[in-house]
Amino acid sequence: MRSLLILMIVLAPIAARADGVTVDQCEADYAAMLDAAEANRENSLKHLEYQLRRTADDEQSARLIAEMEGAWDLEEQFRNHAAIAHRDCLKAANPPKP
Repeated sequence: MRSLLILMIVLAPIAARADGVTVDQCEADYAAMLDAAEANRENSLKHLEYQLRRTADDEQSARLIAEMEGAWDLEEQFRNHAAIAHRDCLKAANPPKP
């Protein structure tokens, strides 16, 4: 959940400045979103691995392993959202000529 909030904070500036956006800004924002998605996954995995090392409960271990696998899926979802935002940003930066 925290990762989603961070991603939304990163995405907000793109939506807010649709007028006058440049291709360079789109590329920079896209790179930042991808970096944020990767950093969120890495932080989540570190936290989950720490919890996994500290538990002796098989049920909790299985839940933590499932969450770790889900962290990869969540990053992929974030990357997909970033790609959509990037596409929309590029459209705003290069509007069709009348």
